[in-house]
Amino acid sequence: AQSYVQAFEGHTDAVCVAVVDTRSDAAQALAERMACPAYTDHMALLKSGPEVDAVIVCTPPNTHEELAVTFAQHQKH
Repeated sequence: AQSYVQAFEGHTDAVCVAVVDTRSDAAQALAERMACPAYTDHMALLKSGPEVDAVIVCTPPNTHEELAVTFAQHQKH
């Protein structure tokens, strides 16, 4: 995930609009660094968060299918 953070920090055309991490302290710390809101649940982001064009999934591989399917069902790349 840190590699993606560095990529966003150095890119002028892409903006990180939210951070999701089940560990609230980690979510908040990264959100502060990226100047965006933090969430501890991906569904909360989808329900009440900012508009999201695409997501980057940086979770353990066994969670990828659920997250990818959920975001795809919500038409998020």
